[in-house]
Amino acid sequence: MTRVRITALFLVFLAPAGAQTFERLSGTGLPDVTWAPAWGDYDRDGRLDLAAYSGSGRTELFRNRGDGTFEGVAGAAGISAVGRAHAWADFDGDGWLDLYVVVQNGPNHLYWNNRCGAFLEMAGPAGVAGSADTDFNASWADFNSDGLCDLYVTGIAGARLYRNLGDRSFADVTEETGVRGARDAFAPAWGDYDGNRRADLFLDHVQGADGRSRLFRNRGDGAFDEVGEAAGVSRANFPYGAGWADYDNDGWLDLFVAMQQVERNRLFRNRGNGAFDDVSATSGVRPSGRRSWGGVSWGDYDNDGWIDLAVGDLSGPDQLFRNLGDGRFADRSVEEGIDQTLPGSSLVLADPDGDGRLDLMSSGGGLYANRGAGGHWLAVRAIGNQSTKDALGTRILVTAGGRSFLREIQSGSSYAGQAGIPGLVHFGLGDAATVSRLEVRWPSGETTVLAGLAADREVTVIEAGPGNTRVGRDVRVDLTPSLAVVFSAVRAPGTTELSALQDTPPAPAGYELIPWDPEDAGSLGFRIETTAEVEGSVTLLVRAPAGGDEPALVQWQPDGSGQLLGSSPWCPAPGWLAGSAPGAGLFAVARPALPVSVRIEPEVLERSSFRKDAVVTAFVTLPPQVAPGDVDASAWVLSGARALSQHAAGERLVLKFLRRDLSIESGTEVTLVLSGRTTSGRALSGSDRVRVR
Repeated sequence: MTRVRITALFLVFLAPAGAQTFERLSGTGLPDVTWAPAWGDYDRDGRLDLAAYSGSGRTELFRNRGDGTFEGVAGAAGISAVGRAHAWADFDGDGWLDLYVVVQNGPNHLYWNNRCGAFLEMAGPAGVAGSADTDFNASWADFNSDGLCDLYVTGIAGARLYRNLGDRSFADVTEETGVRGARDAFAPAWGDYDGNRRADLFLDHVQGADGRSRLFRNRGDGAFDEVGEAAGVSRANFPYGAGWADYDNDGWLDLFVAMQQVERNRLFRNRGNGAFDDVSATSGVRPSGRRSWGGVSWGDYDNDGWIDLAVGDLSGPDQLFRNLGDGRFADRSVEEGIDQTLPGSSLVLADPDGDGRLDLMSSGGGLYANRGAGGHWLAVRAIGNQSTKDALGTRILVTAGGRSFLREIQSGSSYAGQAGIPGLVHFGLGDAATVSRLEVRWPSGETTVLAGLAADREVTVIEAGPGNTRVGRDVRVDLTPSLAVVFSAVRAPGTTELSALQDTPPAPAGYELIPWDPEDAGSLGFRIETTAEVEGSVTLLVRAPAGGDEPALVQWQPDGSGQLLGSSPWCPAPGWLAGSAPGAGLFAVARPALPVSVRIEPEVLERSSFRKDAVVTAFVTLPPQVAPGDVDASAWVLSGARALSQHAAGERLVLKFLRRDLSIESGTEVTLVLSGRTTSGRALSGSDRVRVR
């Protein structure tokens, strides 16, 4: 059954009449000058984060704090490339976005997301490090509809198509697929222009004998036919950026190509029969005296139901073309507040603050916040099951207010910047406050239809299909967005029993390690139910146990040593997915205990040469965030003692315990550890050294 998640309603505040739509922001933690911006929610907190190059000497990763500011975390995340282009995608289907970085001089980088805030660089082993010559850009798509993200990279030596093999590696299939590398191609733009649920490819800048662009139509058998001239789009000579969108709301993807200097911008309107009309001269996308050299980003910034166009420009401010709804566009750059003094070349429209209005990230001006009033809106987050996890190539059709709108989920397809966000699209709805129909057409052939949705919110749609989906050599069992656990050498179908072969390793200080099983919390083993045959590995996303504890994986090595892996603060170590260990166990791991200040006074009840029994009084000062009433009175434990009573004395708690065998030697200091728990399940811990005379 299809699941739908409705997020909180975001309020859209009205702007004063005549006010500019965009306001350049400062104090956000983002630099004013960036290159190749790419938005993606890498930590899965529901907020868009940014990868970009800012002249710092490496690619920066800016984590969205959710309060309008960002923090640079590239160093902690293990990202050190000097990138000229960035593209997010979940290439291994584990539910977490990975990052491909095109490096101008040197091998490219593929950063695998380890699911806990850091990345492992693996372009070399994966086979996508690129050529020794300069590469320009990259774009992700599932060209063969096998549920895996494939990669297309352009550069001086030619463009290359890498097919995802499903085992975290790729094969160069450029020649056999017919997308033979064209020299000096800049921005590959994937889009299903003929509506057959297969990804087609426009290659926007080709220098060679004919000096024309190319359109590769996907035949559906793993190969492409070059149809640029027949389709009428090959005349785009010397372009630097391209992007697909349905600008006239007729249900077909149209193509915009940004031209640098030999020719001016071109807009090709899709007829719906495999051919295009060049409407460049009448559409208004050719402002006089301007050079378009850079990123292309489509998005309905004023939420009026007509998708608008932003284009990078090396001769001045970025170009913002407002869609007038009659086939024409108007350059509204200056009027809307896009006024950077530095020329821009890469830019992206996105909604990092989640208010339903698309903001603009510009390479020449930083972040511009959208302050416009606009109309209603809808954000759709799609999660693939049989299709790619980030739903690349999925077409989403919305009907609202008697009008229909089309979006396609993409990643890449713009010069030196990512136009499109994996798994996420935005619709402006104009005056329509209700979506009468939402239709999601997955590349797998599945279709999901929802009806009667309120506007001004985000809706999450999950592709229908079995709980386990065969993808290459992996079976993915998706229960909840929590922790991905991979078990090697598992055969299915049926029920596979996994159990620990070694004793439980000790937990780090301040943590509690508990065997976890959804059905039997006392068991070291657990089951994986599978419905597809597989020999290789099974990836299981597990649900965190109640009470705030986090799941963690313990994997035992052949030498008998145990390795603790999983969610924060224990991240999977490099290479932990490889090889085969003789056993595995899933455990619930309690978070670190909050420290409490403890003063302990023992009162001896009975003394002998062998023991000292005592009533122990513990005076406890709680941390500032915990009030006495927030403490579970029955949860206090003192080393080897039995609780007698608890009461509050001002800001402190007074606890009494009966402790036997406190010490067998007179004058010996003893450390007593006190632990407790709040009513919400958070652990409390403290200790004191006492001497019994």
